[in-house]
Amino acid sequence: MKKLVGFLLVAVICFGIAVVGGLWIGHSSGASSQQEFFQAVGTNDPDKVLALMHPDLRKVIDPPILRAWQKVFNAHLGAYQGLKVDGFSTSTRQEGPIKRYETKGEAEFEKGTARAELAYVDGKIVQFSVTSPQMPAAWFTGPDGTEFYQVRGKLFLERLLRQETDLAWEMMHEELQNQVTQAEFNRQAAALAEALGAPKTVTFESERFEEPEGEQNLRLFYKIEAEKGTARGMVKYQFLGFRAHMFGYQID
Repeated sequence: MKKLVGFLLVAVICFGIAVVGGLWIGHSSGASSQQEFFQAVGTNDPDKVLALMHPDLRKVIDPPILRAWQKVFNAHLGAYQGLKVDGFSTSTRQEGPIKRYETKGEAEFEKGTARAELAYVDGKIVQFSVTSPQMPAAWFTGPDGTEFYQVRGKLFLERLLRQETDLAWEMMHEELQNQVTQAEFNRQAAALAEALGAPKTVTFESERFEEPEGEQNLRLFYKIEAEKGTARGMVKYQFLGFRAHMFGYQID
């Protein structure tokens, strides 16, 4: 059977989003906002941090990456102690129909300090920046667990094999979409359907984390069982900021 492959390279980091519409509903003080944030970080539970964020920001942050950051941060800084009074500031500014509330300050921890800048709209975080001399520059060495991506990769392959090409196409990074046109993608799905027939099962088998120069990638490997035979599938994700994007696939 013909091998189907799509790959690309790109570098993007995103820590915030633009919000349209709405007014900010504030916390009682900037200090309590930062305290709430760092207390959530200290739990090592990404859901508690994500609950503080605007829905649009949550869309661009993967829980396994956020949890990996939390664990490294907490290991290097220890328990949250409080905020330094000197240098702490809050501000509010109007951006069209949006009222944006920002807090900036230095937080103290058991093992060091961290500079935090948080921006809120409608009482939810839309942008954040946390820096600390105690944090290693290369803190990310892989997500904290890959089950999140295993499920996503399996879903992509199932959609492709069932010729649900619009849904599968939406799961690909736009740069990959530029390399494999939607018309070509549809032809690939049709060729797979002809060669394999209807899919029966797609089973995750193994994974490989890679760090080629300038990249951090995760390859997930699957066994495909279908009406007319079996095949092997691979989905490649590249980590950019707090999110993994689908940058490649292969079925042979």
